[in-house]
Amino acid sequence: MNLNHNKAKKMLLYENIVKELYLMINEFEIKPGEKLPTERELVDKWKVSRNVIREALHILESRGVIVSQQGKGRFLRQLHKYKPMDDKNELLSKRIERSSLMEAFEVRIILEAKVMDFIVERATDEDILSLEEKYNQMKVRFQEYNRTVGELDLHRAYASNAGNVILEQLLELVFSRILELMHNNFIDVYSAHKPKDTLAAHARIIKMLKERQANAAKEEMVKHLQETINML
Repeated sequence: MNLNHNKAKKMLLYENIVKELYLMINEFEIKPGEKLPTERELVDKWKVSRNVIREALHILESRGVIVSQQGKGRFLRQLHKYKPMDDKNELLSKRIERSSLMEAFEVRIILEAKVMDFIVERATDEDILSLEEKYNQMKVRFQEYNRTVGELDLHRAYASNAGNVILEQLLELVFSRILELMHNNFIDVYSAHKPKDTLAAHARIIKMLKERQANAAKEEMVKHLQETINML
């Protein structure tokens, strides 16, 4: 038995189901807030195994397109009500993903602002110097590629110096959601970040951390993350 062939075949199947689900969404067969068909109904509709259906649904959940409610089923998530999308012609699936991405950044603002508090309160001078070294490494990569390559590594370094493992793990979950969405439909937003501006923002953040100015560091972090929300 060719295991690699079978694995590739399964991958192709669930990728096709992902495309079919997006088509259902974009043709308004399912509207925001509405319940999706059951796994059994989707199995009957597309004549694939339940595992393939579950894998495809997991992809949409990881992108924040659908949400599961215990005992009730899976639902197409709602759009932001307080921030209408400018482009009414944009595909519904992308509008939903945009809402999910904005929410992920809103959570980042809350968590990473608290990270600044904890670093000032708990990190040693050596820890903050290690952050500065990470920043210098990032600067070299930015100059080499002329884009913001590896910036998330510095954000992970901030989190690892907060002295709170649960907070670090929560942020990693948020980072994973953002990466999934950015590389799916929003690579243009990722590419729009200017290396010069990003470097300047982190330089200010680290300066405030070195000076043990928690509120100023938080303000700089919030401002830095808010720029991406504004791009969305």
